[in-house]
Amino acid sequence: MGVSRILDYRRVTQVIFTLFLFLMPLLNVLRYDSDARESIVFGKVRGLGLKEGPTATGIPGSTYAATHVFLQALLPWVLPISVFPLLGYFSGRVFRGWFCPEGAMFEYADFLSLRILGRRGLYGRKPNDPDLKQGKRISPRTKSESMKTRCV
Repeated sequence: MGVSRILDYRRVTQVIFTLFLFLMPLLNVLRYDSDARESIVFGKVRGLGLKEGPTATGIPGSTYAATHVFLQALLPWVLPISVFPLLGYFSGRVFRGWFCPEGAMFEYADFLSLRILGRRGLYGRKPNDPDLKQGKRISPRTKSESMKTRCV
């Protein structure tokens, strides 16, 4: 299997995981419904419990609100989101290079700056910038092939 084929597979996985990140609210994976004041985690609707009020439990108002917002809104979101840093820690460069949407966005920004400015940096040329003729457009494959020496 050639290097260009592996880079193509890598680009496909980056696009799929980035699309998944942006589609999470539509798929009800992680979403907050501001009209109903409810959070939705993995399709399960979780009300904040603020409609009942503190009189039902006997807990003072601000303590009741803070406790319910933490337990019903923040904690269910923190647990699924904490999976991504753990994946990065345990799998290292495999996750960051193949699946992480943030890494894909950084590579895309680098590609755009190279395509628009003809260099990777805003303030001057770097030693690893490719030599581009004025007006020559760079393709994503050329950018990926020049990136493989930096990533290896």
